[in-house]
Amino acid sequence: MVFSICLSLRECKAKIAFLCKLCHGYVFPNSDVSVFISLGIKPSLVRASKILPVIWSVPPYGWFKINTDGLSKGNPGQSACGGIIRICHGVFHGCFAMPLGSRTTFFFELMAIILAIEIASKKGWNNVWIESDSLSAINCFQSNDFLPYWELYSRWMDCKFRLHNMQVKFSHTFCEGNRVADCLANLGLQSSELIFWDHPPVEIQLVCRFMGFPLLPFFLMYSFEG
Repeated sequence: MVFSICLSLRECKAKIAFLCKLCHGYVFPNSDVSVFISLGIKPSLVRASKILPVIWSVPPYGWFKINTDGLSKGNPGQSACGGIIRICHGVFHGCFAMPLGSRTTFFFELMAIILAIEIASKKGWNNVWIESDSLSAINCFQSNDFLPYWELYSRWMDCKFRLHNMQVKFSHTFCEGNRVADCLANLGLQSSELIFWDHPPVEIQLVCRFMGFPLLPFFLMYSFEG
């Protein structure tokens, strides 16, 4: 009997297609769809109940908007957080990243916001808009009853004290609107301590331009173009 790779592949595809007809389920529209189609399977795609536009809103004049995010390689796992500061017209005003060691997801999301408030307070920014893709972390800061982990307790209480001298607004965004902060959190995994950049690092410049964020004030942009 002569072994034929082509014949074997056709038989495998036929069996996979037959078995899939007996399975009921849906797939999300991503790169895996092409794999199903190559196997002769017509996937049933999940339909979104509604489509929400994810738009990053610029802060008012005199305000500093800080988008924060965190990530970890596991839960718990090696984690880090990061954030980007922008002013009116979306102009870059600074960014930071910090490694956090082996932490849980909730820890680094809280820590990212705490760090943003500490930096804003030390720099004398009194009007601050903090945005995160962690709704649970945002709710904690807006609650008067939440008490954090014991290892965060002292920084949490210090942070709440700082808020009394600041005008702070919190908002939630989806991951699609928080990509720059996510890139900075990745940089935090590669560092050994807190880093603050006065100028955008190379790693985030492409994402900033893709999302339409200017990296320089308008008068500098004009002078360079002229």
